Amino acid sequence: MATSTNSEIDIYSKLKPEDYIRGETPANIKEKCLELCRSFIGKEWNFVTKLNDINVTRIIGGLSNQLYRVQLKKDIVYGNVAESCYDVAIKLYQPKIPKCFNPNDGERLNDTIVLTLTSLIGLGPKVFGIFNDGVIQAYYKHCVVGAKLSKDINIHKQIVKSLAVLHHLSVPICKQSFWQLHQTEQMLSEAFKNNAVLSLMNELSLETFKKHSVVEELSWLKMTISNLQFPLVFSHNDFLGHKHAYH
Repeated sequence: MATSTNSEIDIYSKLKPEDYIRGETPANIKEKCLELCRSFIGKEWNFVTKLNDINVTRIIGGLSNQLYRVQLKKDIVYGNVAESCYDVAIKLYQPKIPKCFNPNDGERLNDTIVLTLTSLIGLGPKVFGIFNDGVIQAYYKHCVVGAKLSKDINIHKQIVKSLAVLHHLSVPICKQSFWQLHQTEQMLSEAFKNNAVLSLMNELSLETFKKHSVVEELSWLKMTISNLQFPLVFSHNDFLGHKHAYH
């Protein structure tokens, strides 16, 4: 099995953020963010006269989008305005990975519907604006639910209650069940078609994969799920562990 050389490690250590996140930060990102906040939030954002009056921070870790934290500096915040209005997250859409939307819909149609609905009922961050290539939401600073916090029964209770509400939502989007299984089938088909998978199994001593056909097991799983006839509910499985994120 190949190991990394010192030269390869040096290359990885010199990578810049734009080398491993979704594209380079636009040169005019401050202007773009300020204009969006003026248009969709207004209020104190309309008093901003200099770009130095705002802070824009790129947040890394997303799979399909660019995400920025945009803050209005406290010394120009007037009146009794909720903090969420001057500390927001602006998401700029990039091509989706994977392509998990109905081909008859726009790529971000479902996202727009879900974001709006969960915002209105308090299950998701407040949405301040939706535009062609992105969305503005309230920013939340949080800690990752790691091993220590995952033992906290109170956190479990909060998650279970929120998921119960989520699963009872009637969401007007295409009920496209099994798309993940269909996609897995396609990926397996491409893998066996374009790679010497069986040779790799032998080379890497993957005994379980050699004894059992993953393709047959996937077919069995699809058939079993269909036969169970469980009700289809709305859910989302995006419990990602980023240091800073909106959620």
